[in-house]
Amino acid sequence: WWRTIINEQNVPLTNEIKVSIGGTTLYPSANINH
Repeated sequence: WWRTIINEQNVPLTNEIKVSIGGTTLYPSANINH
């Protein structure tokens, strides 16, 4: 599950994760800057 990866990246934002998933396939939180 991608949520596990996001958790490891220390990203407590669920909405951002959704957007990141649409933008990138993996490790999008690192590139996401809202």
